[in-house]
Amino acid sequence: MRKSQLYTIDIQDIAIHRTRERLEETCPTQLHRVHFLTGSHDAQLAGLPIPHIDLMVANLGYLPNANHQTMTSADTTIQALTIGLEKLSVQGLCTIVAYPVQMRVVKNNMQYNSFLKAWTNDTITVVRGILLTKPIIRLFYILFVGGNNETLSL
Repeated sequence: MRKSQLYTIDIQDIAIHRTRERLEETCPTQLHRVHFLTGSHDAQLAGLPIPHIDLMVANLGYLPNANHQTMTSADTTIQALTIGLEKLSVQGLCTIVAYPVQMRVVKNNMQYNSFLKAWTNDTITVVRGILLTKPIIRLFYILFVGGNNETLSL
């Protein structure tokens, strides 16, 4: 039986620290399966020694109570998503959540829409939607391999 590994990647040390703390509290016996990586997600994903990814989660927003000046750009995020999607296994799943709270993020979202539209084909299905949870609006995308050539809008 294959043992799963979890790779957490963030550009901010504080995000990795908070993730480690939360995992230590909630599932300390599984920490040996978690790899905590600090840096730009495109560079970190490119260097991962794994041929396939079964689940990729991209949370594109600000870390609460952290430095909002330190964030990745749409270009590096799209590069990271490209690397990850190329490694996505058959019946693999990728979720992307974006928080359009300021113009920079909204502009980035338009770039993500174009990028994801280009990935929609006979093999990858993209589902898009909006989560309306006050006070935060979240945009989400779900990509899965083995779908059809339709882009579904919720």
